[in-house]
Amino acid sequence: LRLWVPVSSAPLSSPVLLFQHGFAAKTHFYSQLLSRIASHGFIVVAPQMYPFIGRSNTRPEMRGSVRVITWMRKNLATWLQQKKQRRPVSQSKQQLQPISFSPPSSSSSPPPFNVPSPSTSSPKNASPTATYPFRNTSPDWSKFVISGHSVGGKVAFGVARNIVSPSSPVPISALLLFDPSDGTSNTSKNVPPVLVHRPNSLVLSVPALIVGSGLGPIPKAPGLPACPPKYFGHKTFFSDLVGPAYYFVVPEYGHLDFYDKRIGIWGALGEVACRRGPAKRPMHVAASGIGVAFLKATVQGDSANLDDILSNPIHSPVWLAAPQSKGV
Repeated sequence: LRLWVPVSSAPLSSPVLLFQHGFAAKTHFYSQLLSRIASHGFIVVAPQMYPFIGRSNTRPEMRGSVRVITWMRKNLATWLQQKKQRRPVSQSKQQLQPISFSPPSSSSSPPPFNVPSPSTSSPKNASPTATYPFRNTSPDWSKFVISGHSVGGKVAFGVARNIVSPSSPVPISALLLFDPSDGTSNTSKNVPPVLVHRPNSLVLSVPALIVGSGLGPIPKAPGLPACPPKYFGHKTFFSDLVGPAYYFVVPEYGHLDFYDKRIGIWGALGEVACRRGPAKRPMHVAASGIGVAFLKATVQGDSANLDDILSNPIHSPVWLAAPQSKGV
């Protein structure tokens, strides 16, 4: 597991977000995206589902996700209370990253796009003792969110639909998908399929947000696959859902622009096949900001930021296509 945990000088009850990584990705590829979400007071947990290349059958990942959720509900609170802060190491090796958090000074939430790059070292006065910086933070399981990128979005979607646990559904409060993919080409899909390709046919018991890339469905060169293909991508996920659902597209960015800038050779190999946008930082700010606005509206009851982004997408640091919503 890799965790981003908000630390505060006062007791903090934090919503929990489980994030499923994409095909052949590492959890530290998403440090910028996920640390920004955590800086707004969310405990973010990202399990590494396999060591190298994934499988086309994502059912084992869905089962693994359910097992992680079961373990967290039983053990995460105690584990955080007892966890010591290790000496500083590189982000790619640091499995538990404290994120400085200060509650808003007013009743109005600060715009999520205006948050600077979060600090991944705990503040001096973050807890009664620097040895146990997480003692003030406790998970709030009444506000549990599942999220994912690429095929990880499919895994999250499958868990939300109770595909692998129909008799014991996982209680969640919201679903957050970053450029989800249900297949690798227009003629094949990963098993088990989660889409039905019928508009307004899938009913979820929770609100969903889908953030898609505009360049992903466009192959980088003849013979290369789209990342992901349009037929199995974000547009179809939104189309299939009945709602409540929100849909944002970033036209000038690609499927792997959700990754950090520095991801090593392993991550860079995947980027060779996919179209990319300009500098990644504005994309991280935009995607995390939209995600935070959605989460504050759906699990914390504060819709000010989401209403603003829906009405004024020009406030985003990157160009957004006209936002869409349904069933809200």
